[in-house]
Amino acid sequence: MIFGVYFGRNDCYKISEKEYKLLIDVQCSLLKVLEIEEKYNIIIENYKEFELSLMEISLENALHYDPKWTSFRNEIRKTDRKANSLLSSCTIYTKYITEDIGKLGKKFDCLVEKISKVIKRIYSNSFEYRFMEELRNHVQHCGFSITNFTFERGWESYASEEKLRQEPFFYVNTKKISEIDKKIASKFEEEFKDLPDNKIDLKIYIRKYIESLSELNDYIRNELEHNIKEWIDILHEFKSKHKRKTNSNLPYITIFKKNKGIMEEKNLFFDYIKARKKLVNKNKKLANLQKYLIIG
Repeated sequence: MIFGVYFGRNDCYKISEKEYKLLIDVQCSLLKVLEIEEKYNIIIENYKEFELSLMEISLENALHYDPKWTSFRNEIRKTDRKANSLLSSCTIYTKYITEDIGKLGKKFDCLVEKISKVIKRIYSNSFEYRFMEELRNHVQHCGFSITNFTFERGWESYASEEKLRQEPFFYVNTKKISEIDKKIASKFEEEFKDLPDNKIDLKIYIRKYIESLSELNDYIRNELEHNIKEWIDILHEFKSKHKRKTNSNLPYITIFKKNKGIMEEKNLFFDYIKARKKLVNKNKKLANLQKYLIIG
């Protein structure tokens, strides 16, 4: 079996089997951690769309206030769609995160256990997180998430001036959802007793849920930081060595193995390192979202 690297049209040089397998493993690992950040980015983008939809409703009602039942119903379903898309993206992340980390290799089994413990801690400490996890299941199997919508207006002092605040509120009615979903009813019976007017403000609960997921993702980033640096160093060292040998400046390097005349080629790309770094810089750890007053 021959292991090597192509450069030019027909030129190549040999590398060891050990180096070949190391390069393949490193690329797979870096692609997997990029996928984790991409899944988290989908959550953040869907959350952003959810918040933007609320701002759009406020503007629409300021310009074209329509108190008809059908208008309110349309706003509920529009926001339901945004909330459900957000919850679905959260499922893609939380359901498979330990599996994704496990695919990095046996040496990460300990980290998988740590992440499972962090998830259990967050679940235990946050009623909002627990409820949103169950609401996600409710949406998949039973029906819609939003049961009530109110549009509140009121004069408030802002920057030494009176302003007319317009804000939509979307609620989950705990009494109604308990009648539909017996699992939710039994799981949160005690917590629901302490809620005023049988209402859960979906915006606040979503914000706290996203904060918790941000905490989890930040923990995973910190735990993987040393390994990711090692993987990047291995690729960069190989790229530098390849350039010294071939004077090639292509955005990828083709490595191959040849066994009994059968050729298998793999392309090593480097752009995904920058792609992950860009997402990490873009999506910082989120905190105190429930306290934000977002004004257009």
